[in-house]
Parts: sequence; structure tokens; C-alpha cells
Amino acid sequence: MNSRFSNKLSNKLLVTVTDVEDDRDPLGAPFPRVTLNSVNGTSYVFGTENFSTGNLLTQNNRAIYDELRYTAGDHQLKLGIDVEYSESYNLFVRDNFGNYTYNFVNHFLQDLRPAQYSRSFSLRDNITGDGSAAGTAFKSMRSGVFLGDQWQVSDKLELNYGVRFDNFEFFPSPNEDVYFNTRALPVISKVWDMQGARSGQRPEPQLSMSPRLGFTFEPEEGLKIRGGIGGFTYRDWE
Repeated sequence: MNSRFSNKLSNKLLVTVTDVEDDRDPLGAPFPRVTLNSVNGTSYVFGTENFSTGNLLTQNNRAIYDELRYTAGDHQLKLGIDVEYSESYNLFVRDNFGNYTYNFVNHFLQDLRPAQYSRSFSLRDNITGDGSAAGTAFKSMRSGVFLGDQWQVSDKLELNYGVRFDNFEFFPSPNEDVYFNTRALPVISKVWDMQGARSGQRPEPQLSMSPRLGFTFEPEEGLKIRGGIGGFTYRDWE
């Protein structure tokens, strides 16, 4: 929604709702991945792609963006907020239908034991594929505020500069993997400095500052030179 209060003061308000579902369900009935090797170095692979057996990401995003602009001479000042709230569910279980490897094609045709077999599964339930409790549901919020200035220095030069502050927060606290904390963590800590990290902990809210500076220079009609520098932050689930 765009609002104009006077020749100098205006406002832009955006309220958005976005629902995303990224489901990598394979076609057909559940079927394992099978690799048949041969003496000439050729491999034959068929069945379900092993990373798609239990792979689902859903996101429900709600965002509010509000920007207030004020014109003062050669300057156009802007002040605003940018807030996004997300509810997410992420499930990833590779090789959930099993993964068979045969060193020779005739071993498969004769129904002999495979050279290698692997399968990943949930320890929280007996569900194969989507819907397993092995998935993680969590919520996050990004709250941002920004201040900027668009300065028309001359007919040929325009400067854009400002700063933005963002705060990222995840909640609630994740489930604790007791086995990892009691068995695996002491072994890993002998090699790597975990810096106090443990399963069941959530990241502390982090406030980030992103300064930015840009310019547009038009030395002659039809020729524009643009450049800029700044620091940027974004949400990363990895």
C-alpha cells in the first residue's frame, strides 16, 4: 500500500504471506536404489534417487515491510522496518528405501547377496518416507530496521548510503540428542574445539549491522557508471 501525506512525505507498506512446500517424493511405489557394476567398468543404476526417499521442506512465511520517505532539498531520507516470521519443517533421510550395490550383474540376476547394502531410518518411529517424526519443526524471526539517504549531489552524481540492523532468532529450543552429548561429543572434542556447542542448544540471537554506500555517475547523456560497497547478511539454514 502506497500512501502520500504531502509533497515531501510518503509511505510504502507491504504485508506478504508465502507458503512453500518442497517435496521430493519419488514417482511410483517405494523402491530401493540398485547399482550393478560390471567387469568393463560400466555401472547400471535404477530405482529411487537415494536423496529423495525422505526429503520434505515446508515453510510458512509472514512478513511486514514498512518504509517512510521524506524529501528535504537534494536528499530523500528513508526509515523503515522489515520483519519476517517463519515456521519451518525439514525432513531429510537419505537411503530410506535402502541402497544395494552388486559387483557383478549376474549376482543380481541370481539373487545373490549384494556386495554392499545401506539404509538410513528414523529412530523415533517406524515411518518410511514423508511424515516421519525424524523431521524437525522450528520457528524463526528476522527483525530489521534501516535508515538511508539518496543524495542528488549534482546533475551528474547521485549517492546512496545507509545502514541496516538485523536480529535473527530461532525458537523453541531443539530436541537433545543424548547419545551425541554423552558418547560422541567427548570423542569429537579430542580433535575439534566445539566451543561449547552441544545438541539441544539453539543459537543466541545475533544483531548484525550492514552499512552500504553506492553511487551513480552520468558523465554524459546515455552513459551511466554505477558502483557500490557494503556488508550484507542473510538467513542460512546450514
